[in-house]
Amino acid sequence: LGPSTTAELATRLGVTSAGVRRQLTALQGAGLGVAGDRAPYGKAPTARRGRPGQVFSLTASGRAALSQTYDDLALEVLRFVHETQGDAGVRAFAEQRAERLVQQLRPARTDDITGTAEDIAVALTAAGYAASVEAGDHGVTVQLCQHNCPIVEAAAEFPALCDAETAALG
Repeated sequence: LGPSTTAELATRLGVTSAGVRRQLTALQGAGLGVAGDRAPYGKAPTARRGRPGQVFSLTASGRAALSQTYDDLALEVLRFVHETQGDAGVRAFAEQRAERLVQQLRPARTDDITGTAEDIAVALTAAGYAASVEAGDHGVTVQLCQHNCPIVEAAAEFPALCDAETAALG
């Protein structure tokens, strides 16, 4: 679910903050987690009284420790598509995948996305993107931010995946 404070993690997991801190300390000691005054991305926390809570997130090593073999399989398939069909094949796959993502975000009762940007962020978060909405241009516009990319390794090698998602969400 992205970078979180000890209190947020304790609430989500239904355990005490002390129990969460013990595990976070172990993750930090192993180089799998890091703590900071704010998340490494996204909006800055709102100022409040008292000592600011630390925000914990995974390091690159921590994310790598969570990798599953299906990541390797996905890259292997994309490389095969690229070798046999070229950039056009990868682009066609990326566009089809992005359209399926957009279909998942559509309310079941209509063909149009009629929800708010916050509704879309909630749906993207459910799909693994840890999305949020931030105000921009003095409240006139909003920015949809994806704080986690569930396909980051594949997208690093095949940026057409990101391009297609951006176009479809636009």
